[in-house]
Amino acid sequence: MALISDVLGRDAMERHAAAEFRFLVIDAGASVAREPDASRTTLAYLMPEAFVEVELDWQEGAVFVLAGRPVNSGRPDGYYVDHRGRKVRWHLVRAVDYSSRPDAADVAADLRRVTRGSGRDAMVGQIDALAAALRQVLPELPALVQQLN
Repeated sequence: MALISDVLGRDAMERHAAAEFRFLVIDAGASVAREPDASRTTLAYLMPEAFVEVELDWQEGAVFVLAGRPVNSGRPDGYYVDHRGRKVRWHLVRAVDYSSRPDAADVAADLRRVTRGSGRDAMVGQIDALAAALRQVLPELPALVQQLN
């Protein structure tokens, strides 16, 4: 049974995530797709030079943000690796590790701390922290995911 099993709780969490990550649509012109299934909901944001996937994992009771480079103007197949075995997605904290921002190390440490938790309250905090970190590195996100490749 999923940790976050009630439909109203999931809907509220999805609305919160969509609101916190809306800046990707407004500021970066991203298209967004909602991909729900029984164990998780993914909010996928596609931009010309990068994509971001906000995964609300109902079984783990946790939020993950993955980033990478588009393939053929879309998101690549697979999860962390594609069908050829190439890594195509990285956790946001790995991109932040490559940031040239003076506070990047502090932001990465905060993300590592906040993403250790699980449950409804932890998910809200994770959404907030991940969105704040992504806002900070958004201007350099294409370069950061390029370095990860």
